[in-house]
Amino acid sequence: MKSVIMIKSRLQDYNIEPFIKETEVNSEKTREFYRQSLQEFLNTNKLNFVDLQDLIDNGFCICTFDTKANVYSPTKLSYDQVDWLYSLKSKFVQYGPFIQLINKENIQTFLTDKPLEKFYIRINEKSQRKVIIIPNEYSIKHGVFERVLIGKDRHGMGAKEFSDLHHLGLTFQNIGLEENDYNGYVWLQALSMLGHLSLQIDDLDKIAVLHIPEIITPRQLYWVNNKLQREIEGINNINACSIRRMEQDYQIKEFVSDPEHQVFALDSIINEIKIKSLLGNIKQRNVGEIHASKNK
Repeated sequence: MKSVIMIKSRLQDYNIEPFIKETEVNSEKTREFYRQSLQEFLNTNKLNFVDLQDLIDNGFCICTFDTKANVYSPTKLSYDQVDWLYSLKSKFVQYGPFIQLINKENIQTFLTDKPLEKFYIRINEKSQRKVIIIPNEYSIKHGVFERVLIGKDRHGMGAKEFSDLHHLGLTFQNIGLEENDYNGYVWLQALSMLGHLSLQIDDLDKIAVLHIPEIITPRQLYWVNNKLQREIEGINNINACSIRRMEQDYQIKEFVSDPEHQVFALDSIINEIKIKSLLGNIKQRNVGEIHASKNK
């Protein structure tokens, strides 16, 4: 039986090439082969970790292939680890439903009609290089939009996909960009001017930017209170752009973290969102009163 072990670090933590080792070994000796391979990896790269679980806790992703494909995953996967797992798709497909995603004591199998699709959905959920858009529910009834960025994908691609999906009419030209320029900052700022809250995360630089519209709706506030902290886990450089509608244009207020100097903007960002939620409530109440008076 052929046994294979592969190990991939996070690029932002270690500049280590993916480790691959394989051998023909009977099933009784598979565990020993993996143990020796892990030790070789640690010794070669002069890493002071104790065992497989210690590697996982420090962000390493480890795959083993024998009678099953086992993926030992940290809580969050960096963008290069996600790309790496996608590059192994042809290998995973050979195992059909015999794929296991293991996170400490949690083992998830994919005994479904579409095991590979379900497996990569879980991988995408662990990725932090992504775009998340929480629509203004007063104009778009659909739920949260999320786009994981693979390979050379840009954040603006997710924003354009959202715009096209909901027929918002945003184009490269009308937001001031050259054709095929997917500058995420510009695209997501344009969405915030239409009332949609969005988060862009680039985990290579460990930076997240929240784009805050003029008002915050109840659904957007719920997401901030219940989901934001999980999405930015391990990322200290949290910035934000908050827009305010003026007579002819928009004013942009920036919140910038600087971890090097122990400056963290998250508390100020949350306060800004709470204030804009109150403004949203007032605005909706006024709209309701206007409709009520018209119907009298």
